Amino acid sequence: MRVEIMPSLSEVDRVIDLADRFARQSGFAPALTHRLKIVAEELARNVILHGEPTAENPIALSLEGTKTEIEIALVDRGRPFDPRTDLDTPVRGADTAPEIEGGAGWPLILEWCQIESYERVGEENRLRLTLTSGT
Repeated sequence: MRVEIMPSLSEVDRVIDLADRFARQSGFAPALTHRLKIVAEELARNVILHGEPTAENPIALSLEGTKTEIEIALVDRGRPFDPRTDLDTPVRGADTAPEIEGGAGWPLILEWCQIESYERVGEENRLRLTLTSGT
């Protein structure tokens, strides 16, 4: 399942809706659904707020997987950003508050997801993560 949004905070709800629809169709447990929606929202918000994407280039989020493992792919044309190397060290071990939707950012994403790959292809950032029910 995939959605493309324009780089505007008013579009973030479409990413959350995609995650919710995907979770319902896949029969995810409520906890995994909640995590997926938060991760999808945070990924989109981070690109929009910090990635400096141009207004005419959409952000694409794709979801695939099973009841226990979700592959998340994010493609954007913002500035280059590899979370494996570009995050400040304190972010990696920061406290997270799972009850907060939005605003938790990368500490929460890194707690719940495994970064599978990042590459910069031309002007595009291509990030792949895996969210599992056991994380």
